[in-house]
Amino acid sequence: MTQRRRQPLVLLEKERLAEINEELRISGFSNAKWLELGLSLGLSLQTLKTIETDYGRAGASRCLMECLEKWLSRADNVTGPLSWITLADGLCRIGEVSSAEMISKLSDPASGVFQRYSVRLSAVSISEEPVDLLCTERLISNETRTGVESVGGFLLGDALREIQTSITEDHNKLRALGNILLKSDEAKTIGQDILKDCDITFSDTIIDSR
Repeated sequence: MTQRRRQPLVLLEKERLAEINEELRISGFSNAKWLELGLSLGLSLQTLKTIETDYGRAGASRCLMECLEKWLSRADNVTGPLSWITLADGLCRIGEVSSAEMISKLSDPASGVFQRYSVRLSAVSISEEPVDLLCTERLISNETRTGVESVGGFLLGDALREIQTSITEDHNKLRALGNILLKSDEAKTIGQDILKDCDITFSDTIIDSR
């Protein structure tokens, strides 16, 4: 039997608040259940009532943001890791199973490596050859390639999400992405860093997504 090393946990920080909120939106989570989620994540009812008093008029979406910010700040001495898995568990406890399943996929170690570089990647323009290779390697679709080319080679929103999904489904595509980025002068250093993280994250492991 092949022995696998324990995979690193994908931890979350306050700087990723907007990203976490967006992932919840995409998962179909109802902002109206922000208070239930806060309780499930370990925040006190008093803290949540204060959020409701201070931000209730701004709507449930604002309350959810404040709730997540309190969780990421470990208000009320919140225990446990601040991770996608913890968030998914909290969703599951309040019956948001579908959202929990989608959020839990973000805890994938290969996805975690990609998440660390997605902001840097979105800030550079990728030349035509690497964009074509992203399509050839099935990291993005033909339709997405057209969209990337239409904005000057920048990998934004849907393109980044499509790449992340591909990497989650097939970890080998993370290394493929790194090698492709080496062919772009603007993104070469990002590619090098991704490949280094691949070596660290997946050393002594079989890189698959089963």
